[in-house]
Amino acid sequence: MTRNIDNKAPYHQLRDHLTADGKYRIPWRKEVLQILELRFTPEETEVALRMPVLGQSRVNLTELAKNTGKSEKRLQVMLDGMSRKGLVLAQTGRSGSEVYCLWDFLYSLYSPLYGDGYDDDNKRRIVELREKLWQAGYHFIWFSSRYPFNRVLPHEEVINNTERVEPWERASYYVAQVDSICVVACGCRASTKRCTKPLWTCLYFDREAEYWVKYRGGRYISKEECLGLLASTAKAGLVITLPNSQETPRVICNCCRDCCLILRNYTENHNPYALAKSNFTPHFDTEICKVCLTCLNSCPVTAIGRVPAHQRGKRDRMIVIEEHCIGCGVCATVCPNNAITLRKQRDVIPLLTLRETFSQLAQEALW
Repeated sequence: MTRNIDNKAPYHQLRDHLTADGKYRIPWRKEVLQILELRFTPEETEVALRMPVLGQSRVNLTELAKNTGKSEKRLQVMLDGMSRKGLVLAQTGRSGSEVYCLWDFLYSLYSPLYGDGYDDDNKRRIVELREKLWQAGYHFIWFSSRYPFNRVLPHEEVINNTERVEPWERASYYVAQVDSICVVACGCRASTKRCTKPLWTCLYFDREAEYWVKYRGGRYISKEECLGLLASTAKAGLVITLPNSQETPRVICNCCRDCCLILRNYTENHNPYALAKSNFTPHFDTEICKVCLTCLNSCPVTAIGRVPAHQRGKRDRMIVIEEHCIGCGVCATVCPNNAITLRKQRDVIPLLTLRETFSQLAQEALW
């Protein structure tokens, strides 16, 4: 098969364009082309081929008009439509006008596609194709480094008050750093529908919040509302995840084990590099614990077990399988007797910036 891009159909060209810098890898499978055909019209494909991908740069309307030969008026209509479809990320640039880039292929099939919470036949077909890619092993391409792209934040309200907690180990620290916050539907749960956990739980900040509110049905919330939402997701058994660096993230997710991209790869595919665990593990106060099994039934990664009494005078007790535990703190937040607290077990420090994270991902690639 020739690799000359000029001889390929537009969607083959778009597939190559989305992987041009090597940061995002996409398998050479028919499902990818079918997804691109469902997502992009031929005219949108023509414009997309002249746009940078998230993580590369941005392009403004004037530059794109020059690159495509289309009028700015026509392009503005197209870019608005592509932003509302979750194909393009539009943000306010330094000059005050909007600048644009394409969402990367993987992420575009989750929150950008379903962040508004709405469903239709076209979206459902895309999800079917996405799941075929997943079952074919595409998740090993997405999570292919010893340095995980995502990490777990513990639910901080259940950390033992004697423990030393770094700022980057607290969601509240990040919430305090930002100017604006919006909440959108979890693209994983909205599309997969494998559970009944709360849907409107994905949090975006500052410049990115602008995009979600303007184009994808996001809703601005206050910092107090944000902290309240995080507390409620803890009770719902959701795991806080974010990119694996110390800098303030563009997004904080609240993940479930059945639907969410990150946790599914850990629980369903047993990939230890799907995420970086928090530095904390649960500790049971055996005097308070009633062995009610609430923690066991709520643990998102099945890392809690029950040991039956095997000596006279002893009683059943709960244990943590530390190799499985991700240190999320869900077990402690749902315990009706407050018998569980998080204690520091490790001192793993994430890299400072997301740029360093991407570099480390490439350096520690497994395959």
